[in-house]
Amino acid sequence: MVNLSMAQGGRRCAAASPSGGIFRPPEPLPGGTEEAVPTELAGALLQHICNEFTCLAVHRLAPGHPPAGSSVVIRGQGQDGEMTLRSDETSTRTHSGIQVISRAAQILRTIRETPGGLTQSELAHRLGLPRTTIHRILSALEDEELVVSSRGVRGRYRLGPEIARLAESGTGDVVRLIRPFLLDLSARLVETVDLSVLNGGVITFLDQVEAPHRLRAVSAVGESFPLHSCAPGKAILATLTPSRMRQLLPPQLPALTSRTITKFPDLLEQVKEIRETQLAYDYEEQCDGICAAGVAFEVAGQQMAVSVPVPAQRFHGREEECARALLALRDLVAKQEWA
Repeated sequence: MVNLSMAQGGRRCAAASPSGGIFRPPEPLPGGTEEAVPTELAGALLQHICNEFTCLAVHRLAPGHPPAGSSVVIRGQGQDGEMTLRSDETSTRTHSGIQVISRAAQILRTIRETPGGLTQSELAHRLGLPRTTIHRILSALEDEELVVSSRGVRGRYRLGPEIARLAESGTGDVVRLIRPFLLDLSARLVETVDLSVLNGGVITFLDQVEAPHRLRAVSAVGESFPLHSCAPGKAILATLTPSRMRQLLPPQLPALTSRTITKFPDLLEQVKEIRETQLAYDYEEQCDGICAAGVAFEVAGQQMAVSVPVPAQRFHGREEECARALLALRDLVAKQEWA
């Protein structure tokens, strides 16, 4: 007997049957004897199934499919390897797989909108889904590094590094071309330098050069911050129209610290100043103890920003130095010919 199971990208994708995962031909093969499906034939079938993304979603994220009562049949005819696959539950499995993918996307979007992360209970409450469903999908997403969690029963889930790698597939050339400028800026200021991109209602970090100091500001690549609370986000907001800003920002601006701007008129006033100076500042508005300066620019049709986050005790008094260095970088980037 052959258990049709194959690892794919670290995941196991199994094609189950009512007989417990073992496929038998429904009638004797030529020669009058019933045999197990040959290994090479089973492998060919499994490869065919695993080429479908829905299969991966169903069998990894919604175990137990196909439902009880479904039938999967292989007919073998001699040595030519001809086979017929029949399932009475194809449409049910496909629908279930699509539903799981949709729920996984809902979870990722909800986490993206909450930079501080969310617990399983919070996600279940916000999405109106059973805790068991949330747990199963999060476990699969975490295995794929699409989310990461802090330790403990009430661990908070954040977007994982694979999100940044996927995002970089569309911006990889730009990231590689800008990185030398980031390295130079970090060397000049001896501080951390971040590259971020507008991603819906947040900015997402694409690249980072860390400062050599033991006390330094570090944000994970792939992490997202609200636009209104951080220097790169406010720098990008200054490049947008007020109507576009309102489309991207939530109705109520959340306070991440006691210094976060939470009133839209106040944010508009600050954005107006940023448009004039071309520089945005964050004075412990995103995180207590961390300040930052940032500039925005457009590359290959994408709104991006470079920022310098610094521990507050080293930032005050260095605003002008950071400003000159950031504006010089922006001018150099503007001179490049981007595809």
